[in-house]
Amino acid sequence: PECVFFQRTSSNHSGITSTLSSILSHKFFILITRTMAPTLIEKCVAIFSGSSHMSSVVRTGALAILTSAAFSFVDCRLPVPAAFEELTIIALLLLVELGLQSQRKGSQPISFKKESGAAKSLAKKCAADIVSASSNRNRDAHVASSTLPTDQLGLAAKLQAAAKAGDLVFAEATMQKMMEAGSRPGIVSYGMLISAHAKAGNISESERWLEALQKSGLGSPNAICMNMLISACAKHGDIEKAEKWLQKMPKLGVEKDVMSYNAVLDACARIGDIDRAEGWLRSMREHGISPNVVSFSSVLHACAKASDAARAEHWLESMSLGEGATEPNSICYNAVIHACSKAGDIVRSAYWIDIMSGKGIQPTVNSYSTIIDKLAKEGDVEGAEEWLERMASAGIEADVVSYNMILCNHGRSGDAD
Repeated sequence: PECVFFQRTSSNHSGITSTLSSILSHKFFILITRTMAPTLIEKCVAIFSGSSHMSSVVRTGALAILTSAAFSFVDCRLPVPAAFEELTIIALLLLVELGLQSQRKGSQPISFKKESGAAKSLAKKCAADIVSASSNRNRDAHVASSTLPTDQLGLAAKLQAAAKAGDLVFAEATMQKMMEAGSRPGIVSYGMLISAHAKAGNISESERWLEALQKSGLGSPNAICMNMLISACAKHGDIEKAEKWLQKMPKLGVEKDVMSYNAVLDACARIGDIDRAEGWLRSMREHGISPNVVSFSSVLHACAKASDAARAEHWLESMSLGEGATEPNSICYNAVIHACSKAGDIVRSAYWIDIMSGKGIQPTVNSYSTIIDKLAKEGDVEGAEEWLERMASAGIEADVVSYNMILCNHGRSGDAD
């Protein structure tokens, strides 16, 4: 009996164990199915309805298998021609592809319309900005400022664009708008206005914005702004102002450079003030700034303006000597030739043309025209024509000005032939 009892107990235990195992495996299968099935289904649907090459292959294969299985089942009861089966498969494939394409297109209109509306809005804003920035300079500043955006970075960008384009009315209106908005315009904005006015020759306005920058406490202007202001003063023949701003640069925290001195030297050259030009050239060297070819050419032009051939020759010869020596170019030689011609020394002018040719520097029209002009004005028409021929022999084509110099003298003398 005990053996029988143990056998029954063992069999009962094994039955319970197998039952539990089957229940657990069934639940595990359900759990796996519930968690994995949606993901697998989504992936299958994504692959089946996708637009990639792989999706097209999967769709074609699946439809071919399903259609073939369907026709195999039908063939058992009613035979169907093979051509009809192939035609049906092709028709189904076309219908599925067309349906998927229309579905994709149907899902895009809403977002497309939104993007289209945003693009139109952006295009309108850009168009309005362009029209506003490029409108007439003489429009009323209040109207210009009322159309400006409120974004401060946008204002600064518009100010710079207007200043570069030379639209100073709009640039100043933009600056005023920035100030009214309670923000402090940056040093770049001030610099753009200073430079733009200097470039336009508005010296007083350039100085006004420079003083405004000083009062703002933002910092110092850069050397470019100062050099443009000094150059504007030079072009207007206001050498005193040019010198004033050059001397004031260290107080403003701006370091002088060769361009700063060259701007003042240009002012000296324009009025033919040799002493001033030589003084500033010495000052450059004293401050450790080496003059360049532009610096020397300005001194030479001052000498030519004053008809001082001796000092012009001195500076031409000395510029290529000593520390920081600079080789003269055709502009430098032409200035000396001009000085000699104005002084009436045509022989010396011819000498410098030969020198520059010997150094491998090609004479220009200006090298000869200054001699032709001098001879023509003195009534030496034959001499002027001779130099015109020499210029042609040197391979230099005469310009209209050179011919007019001789023709005008013929007109004065009454020699129409």
